[in-house]
Amino acid sequence: MRGDLTASFDKGGRTVSRTLAEDRTYSAPDGGTITLPGRSLLFVRNVGHLMTTPAVRLPDGGEAPEGILDAIVTSLIGLHDVRGPSRNSRAGSIYIVKPKMHGPDEAALTNALFDAVEDLLGLDRHTIKTGANTAWVPSPTAATLHATHYHRVDVFARQRERAAEPVAPLRDLLTIPVAEAGRNWTPDEVRAELDNNAQGILGYVVRWIDQGIGCSKVPDIHDIGLMEDRATLRISSQHMANWLLHGVATPAEVDAAFTRMAAKVDAQNADDPLYRPMSGHPDSLAWQAARALVFEGVELPNGYTEPLLHRYRAEAKAAG
Repeated sequence: MRGDLTASFDKGGRTVSRTLAEDRTYSAPDGGTITLPGRSLLFVRNVGHLMTTPAVRLPDGGEAPEGILDAIVTSLIGLHDVRGPSRNSRAGSIYIVKPKMHGPDEAALTNALFDAVEDLLGLDRHTIKTGANTAWVPSPTAATLHATHYHRVDVFARQRERAAEPVAPLRDLLTIPVAEAGRNWTPDEVRAELDNNAQGILGYVVRWIDQGIGCSKVPDIHDIGLMEDRATLRISSQHMANWLLHGVATPAEVDAAFTRMAAKVDAQNADDPLYRPMSGHPDSLAWQAARALVFEGVELPNGYTEPLLHRYRAEAKAAG
């Protein structure tokens, strides 16, 4: 809001600093000036519905939904912008990204939550707004390239066109895509896919459980740093759970992949003084959480990973 936020980080062996750009002023054809905002509109990302937090306790002693606390606190902070000389929203709004919602019931819950927060803080209805018509991209450079699409395509017009199309028959909407009949993967293909998924799961989960680090750059199986979060974790764990369910891979093969990849992830984190090795340590809570995401994958509602991760993270914190 003040425009003085800075951040520095290591990239390829050199320190890179990011600062918020000032507005830019140009000469206009009529002799006057034109001022363009130097910064993009900033959204605040809240957690999904399933996260809970011990920061606030319910009457029965249970943890409060973190998404409710998130909505209240981030909107309270946003008051400094919408009620002061605004440096972010020129429309007097607070923009919240609410991730990982599936279906109308979860969307309706967010709408009711934001209405309640507006009433609590004395804000006009619909001051707090949800989501966006674009995906988020963690790299500023990539985000700029990604955003150009929305200058070339009228998204709202395209949505109107799609809305006018006939609804597809239920047999098409509800038919799950499956592998072609007679298509079997070779043992090498199965092993490679299991290794790739197991490495990604372990690399992300060990930071989540042992250090409380969520979305971050995690080396992949080829030692290339990639952005990983609970959404990518969900894909990998459900892929392996699906293969277990349908007999594409056996429990022994899945465990063998986790064993091989634990050693690789340990090596990738050898320079981290806070890292706790998993290979040869079956008592590692991170190791146990990673396996549970796959072997209990069928029981996880919608394949959500949050409750299981939260449980093991709480155990790790309790154990010191």
